[in-house]
Amino acid sequence: MSTSAWEPTSKVGLAWYEAGFLYDPHDDFSYSRMNPQQRKLGYAYGYDEYALSCSMNIDCEPVFFEYDGKQWMIELWKGQYGFEVGAEIGVYYRDPNKTSSELIRLDESVGQRPGPDGSIDQQHSLFYICADDANRLNMSFTLKKNGSPLFYRASEQHWWLTAFRWGVYAEPENLSMDVKITFPTLDMQKAFKNSLHRMGYNSDDGYKSSSEHLWVKFTFSTPKSLQPVKKPEVVSAVNQFNYNAVCEYNQYKSDNNIDTNDPNAFPPSAALYALSVARANGGYAYDVLTSYIKDLHEWGDIVEALSKVSILDYGCVVQVVNQTGKKLSQIKKKVKHGHWLANYLPPNTIPVSTGESVVAVFVLRDNIGIHGAEGSLTYQYKDGDSEIDYLLSFDCPTGLSHNSVKPPNKATDSYFVTSTSGQSDGDWGKTDKVPKRGHPLYIKYYLKT
Repeated sequence: MSTSAWEPTSKVGLAWYEAGFLYDPHDDFSYSRMNPQQRKLGYAYGYDEYALSCSMNIDCEPVFFEYDGKQWMIELWKGQYGFEVGAEIGVYYRDPNKTSSELIRLDESVGQRPGPDGSIDQQHSLFYICADDANRLNMSFTLKKNGSPLFYRASEQHWWLTAFRWGVYAEPENLSMDVKITFPTLDMQKAFKNSLHRMGYNSDDGYKSSSEHLWVKFTFSTPKSLQPVKKPEVVSAVNQFNYNAVCEYNQYKSDNNIDTNDPNAFPPSAALYALSVARANGGYAYDVLTSYIKDLHEWGDIVEALSKVSILDYGCVVQVVNQTGKKLSQIKKKVKHGHWLANYLPPNTIPVSTGESVVAVFVLRDNIGIHGAEGSLTYQYKDGDSEIDYLLSFDCPTGLSHNSVKPPNKATDSYFVTSTSGQSDGDWGKTDKVPKRGHPLYIKYYLKT
């Protein structure tokens, strides 16, 4: 095992740990912990399809085979993840004798993998469970850029073997992985080998195996499996975003005399960079790290931070200006799709604004899957026997559905403005108008009597 002892000692380090990762100071890469929250999320084709939307331009190579009554998928990834370059090997399986309505729903939503002719590949269109401890495999890999090694991930028994280096840029076609996987039995090794052969792996790909020691070696360079659709203009935009992120990250280090990629070395003010990495590595990491930028006390700073890192995030960032002259109390809260972001929960009460000051900010994030974020809250104004309800209802959906925001109370002078590009005054649209497309969706409510 190549990883060295490391413990989080700073806010950024703790956030990185809670997001599921550790850091190797000897070999200078971050890597996944054994039991992060991601282990509960399983894996399916829809995740790969969503990757580019999260600024991850990566090659994917799933290897499917059957062994011991289970359907297995060992998948490899390599490419650019925001401002870090990296590679992964994941081990997943599915027991065909154990199913549930939840698994069926996941199969139908995120599991659908198209075949070469555009039809649905039934054999591969499944949602897979992350391997438990008993089914971990000994794995290792070397990641190379243009044939030169970037780093080596030494053999470890794992279900998700990863390594990521901050501040290095590479496009996936310029990367290759020399992979070694050791299996517990000859039958499992044979099943994996047969699948590799069917995919077209041979000696030209560095393919070798040992029946005595039960390992298989090969080089993952050009993917042999069908890749998610990548529109050239989107790839170009993501590559430019990632390249800029790498340059900005390295410039930040230079400006602040930081000569390491150790998360402990970064002050809380560097949280935006950590947020970019987190958004590229999954919603949970993003949520955890967002909770750590609570040091940014001004609402404007918080929303500014969210706007910079929520690339293609189907969420809703809600601001409230309370011009009713009375404190508002929450009486109803509903989430149809998504979840409230930690530390940006809707408050039980909203104080009175001074002028047009924002006095509450809350965020509804999308979950992994086919839906965006949709929710509503009702706040109430009381003045003696008089009561006025304000309905804050918003929807930032995926697919062909349109964004939606309802007026908070048509009987009053209340109104809202929206934006999908940011939150400065010049970005807000017309009163009570909602852009059909674009995300995340920013909403600012002006509540009046």
